[in-house]
Amino acid sequence: MYEDCFVEEENRIYKEEYVYSRYWHGYNVYLRPLLIIFDYLQIEILSGIIFLVLFIILEKVIYEKVGKFFALAMMFSLFSISYHTLWLSVALVPTMIIMMVATIIVITKYEKIKDFGVFFFIIGSITNFFGWMNFQFNTLTIPLMFFYLKKKDDNFSFKEFFKLCFMWGLGFGITWISKWVITDILYDTNTIKNGIMQVIYRAGENTYEYGNVNAIKSLVTNLVYILIPIFIQYLILIFDNMFKFRKPLKINKKEIIIYVLILLIPFITCILFKNHSYLHARSFVYRNFIILVFNIFVLYYKKFIDNGKKEVSN
Repeated sequence: MYEDCFVEEENRIYKEEYVYSRYWHGYNVYLRPLLIIFDYLQIEILSGIIFLVLFIILEKVIYEKVGKFFALAMMFSLFSISYHTLWLSVALVPTMIIMMVATIIVITKYEKIKDFGVFFFIIGSITNFFGWMNFQFNTLTIPLMFFYLKKKDDNFSFKEFFKLCFMWGLGFGITWISKWVITDILYDTNTIKNGIMQVIYRAGENTYEYGNVNAIKSLVTNLVYILIPIFIQYLILIFDNMFKFRKPLKINKKEIIIYVLILLIPFITCILFKNHSYLHARSFVYRNFIILVFNIFVLYYKKFIDNGKKEVSN
């Protein structure tokens, strides 16, 4: 694939074309065959049907196996990042599907999966192969949250948390770098150098056409797109607390710290990749903050509602 890139330098604009080979473009595995049968509009409709089915399945398993509060929280969180419109973008569909399927597997197969490190390694690898650098961290944060919500004991380990995050990152990183190496060996496209330069550029402050951007500007640009959902969420929780006269409960501090650490993942990545997060905030990066919305609900539940038992419907 090729991409036209405009680089502004000394008030002159140069147009350069380069090979976009640092990504796997794994969506072509299913998209090309589908284009033989369907047109683009029909593929969008198919994506919409898949999204609807996955939404129903996810909400059902959360309601039955984790609790109705979390099912409602997940529903609100999904709509806070415009889940209902994501099926219109073929480029964004894979990442969301991976997040949904991974979460469903964590919830339904929690007792049967023997090594969640391997599981998250596979999810990270699949995310890189099929997706782009869009809101890929959702395939880590949301399944990881339900991994902890499914715990039947108070054995919350920081070592386990960092291991699972590391394994996801390892799967994502190895898959990504392997594309650079394979492409360079087979086609001599200088992909390794291009990939490294792009990582450095995306982590930098220079955006050329928009000037320099710092970490705060990058964060604010993303967070502004979920301010309204968070404000509505705040009102919902305030009214719930007022009308039900909820009192603060004793909490497991280690558990809460882990939830906060998961919540901080999009903040950290937004700071580390300032350029990328700022330039693509509206298009997709802000959707990484679905975990912020969801975890506010979780923290509220743990502080004011949790009775020490799993809230599971009959």
